[in-house]
Amino acid sequence: MARGKWPTVVQLPSGKALTVRAAADVFLDSLGNPNTVRNYGIGAGKTAERLGEARPPASVAADEIGEALELLWDTAAVNTWNARRAAVLSWLGWCRERGYLLDEHTTVRGPGTGWDLHEYRHSAVTHLGEQGASPLMLMAKSRHKKPENLRRYFKPSDEPIAEVTSLLAPGDARR
Repeated sequence: MARGKWPTVVQLPSGKALTVRAAADVFLDSLGNPNTVRNYGIGAGKTAERLGEARPPASVAADEIGEALELLWDTAAVNTWNARRAAVLSWLGWCRERGYLLDEHTTVRGPGTGWDLHEYRHSAVTHLGEQGASPLMLMAKSRHKKPENLRRYFKPSDEPIAEVTSLLAPGDARR
């Protein structure tokens, strides 16, 4: 660390449990650049509103975050989607570092892990594909312009594959 450069120390609210709104506010207060605060404030602020501002951050399930992003910015331009996603990713990373979010019961692979927001997008493509959405709809939803990019993210589970295979040979699950 360069001489005279110290990390920002942020005073957390005391006397009550940290809420989603308080976590967003303290995160935004920890940022130094006013432009970053303004831009990240949109992503973190609206996501906090959507999740429920009075909730403790650890009560937020991972899929709720992806759902909030989709509900808020699904129809937005790609650059807007990416900017909001980056803001929320930064906020979630900040929360995770401090132990406020994605605790053991909300993660997939144990404490300290979980899905990032880009993985939610891939998961959504897989779920929609398994439900029968057309490739064109999946490309529109995932904002991929080429089918080969979509193929990288559509990972159907064994059950839908077996279901489709059974159409070729009804009653024969070995195929």
